[in-house]
Amino acid sequence: MFIGMVKCNKDKDKMKNYIFQHEEYFSNLDYESGIVYDQVLNVGKFVKKELGEKGEKVDMCKAIQDMYDSAKEEGIEQGINQGIAKLITVLRGLGISDGQIIDELMEKYEMSREEASKRLEAFV
Repeated sequence: MFIGMVKCNKDKDKMKNYIFQHEEYFSNLDYESGIVYDQVLNVGKFVKKELGEKGEKVDMCKAIQDMYDSAKEEGIEQGINQGIAKLITVLRGLGISDGQIIDELMEKYEMSREEASKRLEAFV
């Protein structure tokens, strides 16, 4: 199983598919194997969450799913930040006042006035 994982290491989708194809094995790893996979595959913080104490089992499937979920959340947040930056740039280019920009941010991104003000201030 280890060699199969190493072969998939460069392609996250292949790695995820491989792990879930061998879910019975990877959802019940011994502690030491979890440490090895952590070191070799560089899935650190996600495996560490699953590592209990020595002698406990490690659910590598959960660790990989957490890694994917985290990456997805980061991508969504990055997209939102880019959208906010573009909106501010366009509205400022049109000569829209900061108060109106804050109102637009609140409406389009469903944020509080305080959050919209912070985003606008950070953009300067």
